Amino acid sequence: MTPPSAVKAPPFDGGWGLVVAVAAHAVLVLAMGMYRCSGVFFTSWLHEFEASALSTGAIGSIIGSCAFFASPLAAFVCDRYGCRFAGILGGMVTVVGLFASCWVRTIYQMYVAGAITGCGTSFAVMTAVVVVNEYFKKYFAIANGFVMSGVGVGMVVQPLLLRLLLDGYGWRGALMILAGLSANLCVAGALFRPLKLQWGRTESKRGEDLELQRGEDEQTNATMLSSNEDNPRSVQDGDERAYRGCLSKVLSALGFDLLLKNSRFALYCIIQTEVNISYLAYIVFIVPRSESIDAEGASAASLVSIIGFGSLFGRLMSGCLINRKLTAEDVYVGSTLICFVGVLSAQLDTYAAFAVSAALVGLGTGLMKAAHNVLVRDFVGVTRFGRGLGMTDIFRGTGDLLGPIIAGQLYDVTGSYAAIFYVLAAILLLIPFQMVVLMPILKRLNRASCSCFD
Repeated sequence: MTPPSAVKAPPFDGGWGLVVAVAAHAVLVLAMGMYRCSGVFFTSWLHEFEASALSTGAIGSIIGSCAFFASPLAAFVCDRYGCRFAGILGGMVTVVGLFASCWVRTIYQMYVAGAITGCGTSFAVMTAVVVVNEYFKKYFAIANGFVMSGVGVGMVVQPLLLRLLLDGYGWRGALMILAGLSANLCVAGALFRPLKLQWGRTESKRGEDLELQRGEDEQTNATMLSSNEDNPRSVQDGDERAYRGCLSKVLSALGFDLLLKNSRFALYCIIQTEVNISYLAYIVFIVPRSESIDAEGASAASLVSIIGFGSLFGRLMSGCLINRKLTAEDVYVGSTLICFVGVLSAQLDTYAAFAVSAALVGLGTGLMKAAHNVLVRDFVGVTRFGRGLGMTDIFRGTGDLLGPIIAGQLYDVTGSYAAIFYVLAAILLLIPFQMVVLMPILKRLNRASCSCFD
């Protein structure tokens, strides 16, 4: 058998990696565009289930939140079993969730089907992002920008496709066709073949770790048995230590240890909550904001497509900017300021101003989301990249839940959409301060702490 050290290194930044990048792009077109465009079915679900707008809107929130909250588990599966297995599994779960939603009779059954769909898309998206990290090194920023542009493509294409299917087949038929299309997630996942070098080293290292762990366990068990004979109370203490050790391993596998070990990454996770509060609240309320000035329904709905076009352009441009001239931090701060200007532009009571606002927010979020993956990799490293993404997704999911709730409460209290957008702009303005001022301070503190230990 060829030793792991003799296995040839895989061709990074090219070769099969190009196929992987295209497949990952397709995954994001199908998966991310799907749950961001669930509002197309809002009116149909409202009449079908005879529920309130709040209860009906919760369907989209459940899909999106489950997609984020399941990310740590998805990252663990990617790390433990490989991207190919996780990608195929995510596609299968997504198909099951969408197909089940075709047969629901109550809105609560729809909640369950939506949660299944969200978990499936979480696995599919996490796999697509992680596998690009494995195949690209030098041109990771460019490849990541191309892959993440799939979200923008999905937001542009899927509303039109879903509207066409909804008019022709009804919402149940549309979801059944969408379930069939989502089966292509399994095909894309099958293309995420593992790198031979990594597998060779991983299996070798795993064998060494198991042997070492086995020896340690045998020694520990012998010590505990001998001590337990003399002290019965040590049995309870040993069980407690074993429980703590098991819990620590689970939390570490899911990425929670990164928050304690890396203060800059912890701050960045908090920033993700702020970003998603502003982003989702903006998407939900920009249409009724434009309708409040008597803009036509079709024109108001087109604002979401404008956001999608801006996001697509921003994601494609982000990779080129980071790879050539700017750092990921520079792009992130600049994109936040673009979003800030875009949100404030929505205070002008003309449809043209709303269109400009949507374009700026789409551009800013596109740049921001593509730079996000590069920043996570910089903060936690290549080997913990998947767990880092999973942890940030928990905070992003929290923002998705809080954003519409906070914005809706503001509207109930003030009776004005203007107050919502002022608050969203203020939240966005906090982010550059945190990135420019607090991040360098935490970096210096981390260096000082490391030097003290040395």
